[in-house]
Amino acid sequence: MPEHRHLTKIISSAGLVKNVPLNLNNLVRRVIVPAIKGHELYDGLMLEWKGWHAFRRGAATTLYSLGVAPRIIQGLLRHADIRTTMNIYTQVITEDSKAAMMKLEETLFPMGVILGNEIVNGNL
Repeated sequence: MPEHRHLTKIISSAGLVKNVPLNLNNLVRRVIVPAIKGHELYDGLMLEWKGWHAFRRGAATTLYSLGVAPRIIQGLLRHADIRTTMNIYTQVITEDSKAAMMKLEETLFPMGVILGNEIVNGNL
């Protein structure tokens, strides 16, 4: 079974690079939760981690609303059936949802985001 584990390179405090299995719980605890902690969306509504399923649904919905082909989203989520991707993981975005996501984007990326060699501000 070790040959099926995805490995990532970790730099130890001694500067040594070692291969260890990627632990998703550690990723959440060390990277994701600290990144969203303290971010207010609007009117006191705070961001909070809701789990990997919610993360995947949000990613699929956002990609679909950006015009990414459903087959590409299916491949990214590694679904065997396109119906799983479209019926369970994607949702229709309303104008209110778009406005909320724009506020989230502005809060998380006030300086913009680097796409390729260009800095993009707002409306990603």
